[in-house]
Amino acid sequence: MPISDEYLVSYLLQETRRETVRWRCARDEGGVGYTARMNGVLLKLERIESTTESRLWLRLESEEGSALVAEPLGRGLWGRRYGSDTERALADCLQRLEQAVAAQSRRRAQAAADPERREALFRRIVMAGPAAE
Repeated sequence: MPISDEYLVSYLLQETRRETVRWRCARDEGGVGYTARMNGVLLKLERIESTTESRLWLRLESEEGSALVAEPLGRGLWGRRYGSDTERALADCLQRLEQAVAAQSRRRAQAAADPERREALFRRIVMAGPAAE
């Protein structure tokens, strides 16, 4: 039985919340996205903005090839937003993944800016040895 897009994204969401997957902010000319590595697979999550829409794209890359999981297209302004419950569930899951990844990145950036943590890391580097551990 093949693994569905929704199952994969919900698994990544779970592992992101547990901090098993550690995402990094990646900026390029297209905007801001996030990257991570898991079991030899490079994960790239980014929001693609266009004049008509904003969609999330999750790209998976390894030496075996690549795969893309895209947020389904919205349908209409006042009707059902997605064509099916499966599309709605995938879109919801991708959006929750984006929120979890952004929150993880913010926490890590705040921790890196902590002066006490910075000093502890400096001491560990400069005064390496059993006493510094």
